[in-house]
This record gives sequence, C-alpha cells and structure tokens, in this order.
Amino acid sequence: MLWSTQFFSADDHVRMDYQMTLGAFQSQPRNNLRRGPAGAPAWRNGAKVNRYLMEDGQDSKGRFNFDFTVNLQAFQGRVLLIAGARSEVLGPPLQQEQLPLYRQARLEIIPDAGHDVQWTHTPQVVQRMRGFLTSAAVQGDR
Repeated sequence: MLWSTQFFSADDHVRMDYQMTLGAFQSQPRNNLRRGPAGAPAWRNGAKVNRYLMEDGQDSKGRFNFDFTVNLQAFQGRVLLIAGARSEVLGPPLQQEQLPLYRQARLEIIPDAGHDVQWTHTPQVVQRMRGFLTSAAVQGDR
C-alpha cells in the first residue's frame, strides 16, 4: 500500500490512471450521462503528471500558485475552447475569462453537456473541432 503512494512502477501508473478515470466518472454525476465500459475514455489520464502538477503548483497551505497563462499572448495561432454549458468546473464563465488570454480564440459551448463534454457529447465536440480545423485549413493557418 505504501509503495503506490511513495514510489511508482509501471503497474502503479496503470492503477493510478484507472483510479483517476473512476474519479472522473464520480465528478458531477448528473452530467456524466454515459455509463459502463462504453462510457470510459479510450486514453489514459496521466495521473502521475497530474499528481505532480498539483503538488508543485501549490504553496505550503494548498493554495494554487502555478500560472499556466504566462505568455499565452505570444502564441500566434488560432485557439478553439470547448465547454459544456452545465460544467460547474470549466464551464462557459471560466472559458469567457480565458478568451482574452489568446490573440485569436473562439469559444464553442455544447448545450446540456457537463464537465466531461468530450466523453458525454463526443459527436458534438468532434463536429466543432472538424469545423475549426477545416476553417483553419481554408484560411491557410498552421
């Protein structure tokens, strides 16, 4: 038991990613409409990376102090932000605050979607991504 909380092996990475995926299903349960194996993501969540971001991004009192927004204005490309309208964590209000951090950003809101919009409303997310990439290709963006 102590091994998995102090050190990491390959098996520990798999177990932590699985546990993180289970936790994602338990967050905002009213918005996670897909259940069972078909509702699970087909990728791993990177629990180790997230653990260290949480640890390194907080001060001794647990307050977040890591700023991911430094130099975002230097990015020249176009950005698409996608949010679930019912997300209590990363929803439209937060994404509206993020838009000015980029030179060229657009926000797409998926109605009736929650925090895990990419899992619960995959066709709508893919449709918006394809539209964004198609318009970028037409305009010659890279």
